[in-house]
Amino acid sequence: MIQPEQLSAMAQRAQTDPIADIFNAVMPRQAADPSFISLAAGPPQNQLLPNDLLPELVAAAQATDKRQGLLNYTMPQGLPPLRAGFAAMLNKQGVACSPEAMLITSGGMEAISLAAQLTLNPGDTVLVESPAFPGAIATFKQCGAQVVHLACDKDGLKPDVLEKAIAEHKPKLVSLMVDYQNPAGWVMPAERREQIAGILKATGTLAIEDGVYSLLRFEGEPVPPLQSYAPEHVMYAASVSKILAPAMRIGCLVAPGALLQKAAAIKSSYNMQASGFTQALTERFLNPDALYLDKQLARLRETYKKRRDSMMDALQEHLPAGAGYVWTSPAGGMFLWLEGPADTDFTRLFKPALDNGVAYVPGPMFFADPSLGKTAARLNFASTPEEDIPEGIRRLALTLTGRR
Repeated sequence: MIQPEQLSAMAQRAQTDPIADIFNAVMPRQAADPSFISLAAGPPQNQLLPNDLLPELVAAAQATDKRQGLLNYTMPQGLPPLRAGFAAMLNKQGVACSPEAMLITSGGMEAISLAAQLTLNPGDTVLVESPAFPGAIATFKQCGAQVVHLACDKDGLKPDVLEKAIAEHKPKLVSLMVDYQNPAGWVMPAERREQIAGILKATGTLAIEDGVYSLLRFEGEPVPPLQSYAPEHVMYAASVSKILAPAMRIGCLVAPGALLQKAAAIKSSYNMQASGFTQALTERFLNPDALYLDKQLARLRETYKKRRDSMMDALQEHLPAGAGYVWTSPAGGMFLWLEGPADTDFTRLFKPALDNGVAYVPGPMFFADPSLGKTAARLNFASTPEEDIPEGIRRLALTLTGRR
């Protein structure tokens, strides 16, 4: 039997994504009961993935890549046409980048992991939102960092709170998701982004901005990314998991030159490069002349808005007015954040909810300290058919309040 002392300190710090435990509890129930409704899912719904497009992308990639071959090794930094396509897409969003200032990664999570490994030593401090993406929290902890949550409001992280926390904790890294944040769904206004960028520049603090949901806007006008205000201080992570397919495992890290070179060195030490095959398919998908991305985004935005509206209408109907339940109203992305009265315990209620045929993600999953967030839950409106959402919320309300 392996003893703890046989493992490295990093291996002992490693944690499974806590949401994986949720899926392990939910998926068998879904398989056994087709009427079970999961509002916990993180990935896109299978029916919304461009499955019919796959043969066309493969054929186009094969026709173009005859000299190199789709199934061979490729350039460690990433295929030049893909980096050009990614840069063009991100430039339209306002990200300050070029194909040379970008590393293609095996998904957005690897980009965040590289940012962590670039900057963190055991004992360093990372400042994160409250609540925050659990995958990032787990990565920071694996690096041995102390994770400190900062107070947020409906517009995200408060600049004055960040300024005080930097003075107090001297963090090595700040982690932010300012567009349709997972799990809360908020969007940080441009003025606040500029203020936060100014604080990062004035204090010389580095940040990682997670932009994986930025293109899933279905209301309002786009806001320039935080990175655009401080490109020398903010690394940027992007991915096609939410706009093409999670199985592609293609993302990118945008960072200043010296950091990017080190990130490439770290990545090359354990997987050399992202899959050349899925890089080639992704490059075709991002090609603006083909309109694949535009058509898929239009489909997702229209569908997700309808599902968001269905969920908010159902919450309004089934959770009693004045009982202390509040929820965010996201203008994009996939999630909203539900909060209950002070005596609510979404962790304790998770099993009864499963028994009532519905699932969610309890709030403590989004905090480094699991004693926090018990009165809250993340609900995914994007991965559930519109017609099933009202029934899912009815079952949730039955669990919370006993009201049918």
